Amino acid sequence: MTKKVLVILCVIGMNVLAFGERVNVKDFGAIPNDGKDDTEAIEKAVQFANKLTRSFRPPSSSNIGCAPTVYFPSGHYHIKRQIGVAGTVGLCSDNGKAIIEWIDDLSIAADKKAAMFLFGWCYTSAVRNLKFIGGNTQLQFQNPNIDKTVIDISGCEFYLAKGFSIRAVPVKEADHLSALLTIRNCKFVGNYQCVETYCDMTRITDTWVSVEGPITALNRAAFVNTRGRFIMDNMVGVPGICKDREVMKKPHQLRWVDNYGTFEAVRTRFGGEGAGMPIVYNYTKNNRKYPYMGGAVISITQSWVCAGSKRKDACIIRLFTVPSVVVLRENTHMVNAPIIRVDPSLNIDDWLKKVPVSRRNNFVYVIKDNYMFPPSLMNGIPEQLRQFFKDKSEYWSK
Repeated sequence: MTKKVLVILCVIGMNVLAFGERVNVKDFGAIPNDGKDDTEAIEKAVQFANKLTRSFRPPSSSNIGCAPTVYFPSGHYHIKRQIGVAGTVGLCSDNGKAIIEWIDDLSIAADKKAAMFLFGWCYTSAVRNLKFIGGNTQLQFQNPNIDKTVIDISGCEFYLAKGFSIRAVPVKEADHLSALLTIRNCKFVGNYQCVETYCDMTRITDTWVSVEGPITALNRAAFVNTRGRFIMDNMVGVPGICKDREVMKKPHQLRWVDNYGTFEAVRTRFGGEGAGMPIVYNYTKNNRKYPYMGGAVISITQSWVCAGSKRKDACIIRLFTVPSVVVLRENTHMVNAPIIRVDPSLNIDDWLKKVPVSRRNNFVYVIKDNYMFPPSLMNGIPEQLRQFFKDKSEYWSK
């Protein structure tokens, strides 16, 4: 395509392109499968879509925006610098047939915060049917806590990120995102970490996660929930790295989730390979003032919980702070490891002294109807926490 034709295309497109139609990266010069850098062409396509963004605010309503989606035809593309995407622009391919690979490791070393695609001021953002390889962060969504933000990632695959595959983070001194982040029908393989979220709600469903690949540090979680409600539903988690015996000889604290909010898992498989790894480290603090609401809720139900029985720190839940609610029901495959382990940094006696007696009724623990949970595993639960079992018959699992 000549430059003259490309200019005409852009001029016509600015006038007649219907909102919601696709902006094809090949029309801006991207050539898949040639092994060459496509950054400039992809950036032009994204900028073109950004300029077509339209938004307005009807009376008594929140902002409404629309923009075309940037489309990647089947093939392998390469980029080497961060590309900024507007708040309502989406990225897509057909049935996961397009691959986008980061090719400049030097820029990663220079700027560890760089992302492949940065959705600044995200609002209604969607990424569908794309495969991402390498880089530091692959997708980053951010805004200064804009209410009613919705982020939808579906049918995507994430490989070999040196940081987080996906980050949803606030800017301009906001402490969270008033956002719903949904990750569905996706795959994560060999990433340093998978997701960091500050959203009010994050849901990962129908997704495969393999923790494997080269290891440069052995103290990290695959997922970090920094604030809101974090839900896993029908996720398959495979701790492939746990099969590497030489790696496992080193001191390490690999786990599935660091939780600073609420964590729920249902119908999820937490490993098995190498006996798995701990599921959740809880850091959520409880409110100590009236009305005493808040504090962590940890619920794991109908799941396969291989939690690292060959490790010294094996457990389902490791406590750095004490959660308000713990529910473990109808789970299988937990053997030879404590259900709850208290980190040495947490003094349960000192913590309990600071909790008013009247408030202790706010704590509810239910561990019931689980299978392959030897009763001896319950002995690891500190005596100070056993008062929170409202029904003592629940204390012994099948």
